[in-house]
Amino acid sequence: MGIPPGYGKGLPGCGESHILVGSTMRKLVFILFSLLIGITALSGQEAEAPQVLGILTYLEGEVDVYRNGEQLSWYDVDIGLEVEEYDLIKTGSDGTADIELELPSRRAVSVHISPNTAFYFSLGQLESGTQTRFDMLKGTIGFKVKRLAFAGEVAVRTQAVAMGVRGTEFEVTTAPEGSLLITCSEGEGVCFD
Repeated sequence: MGIPPGYGKGLPGCGESHILVGSTMRKLVFILFSLLIGITALSGQEAEAPQVLGILTYLEGEVDVYRNGEQLSWYDVDIGLEVEEYDLIKTGSDGTADIELELPSRRAVSVHISPNTAFYFSLGQLESGTQTRFDMLKGTIGFKVKRLAFAGEVAVRTQAVAMGVRGTEFEVTTAPEGSLLITCSEGEGVCFD
């Protein structure tokens, strides 16, 4: 007498049905493991630390920093504050600040922010490397750049113009209506519409 059809399927020692269940179980474990890895990778992307571009080395008067759309409290905005990509920095009529940046190429940039200035930083990719951009809304920013790795490694953008830096010491002044003044004490800058 044989085993009735359907009886004992999936139990050890029952021939082909055991192999089928084992194969299905391995597939299920593989799928669950793959999902776990995918979820872990996605959660790791969300928890990625923001890109720190520099350090606030001097400040005087009213200096505000906005991060992720919110103004940092006045006691957080102090010497030693790490400046991150997309931080908006705004000085009042009596405010000045200095920031030391380290470019992706490991070159140093000193930035002096004058009163009544507003701008933010961003990074962009070019064929020749990473570009650090200063998007100016208004005011005056002075730059001292230590030998660039490539032309355009530092760029200043306003509403009207984008400027690639080829110099090492310069100042950019812009007004909300779009007028622009560039003063270069060493090196040169190239403006584009």
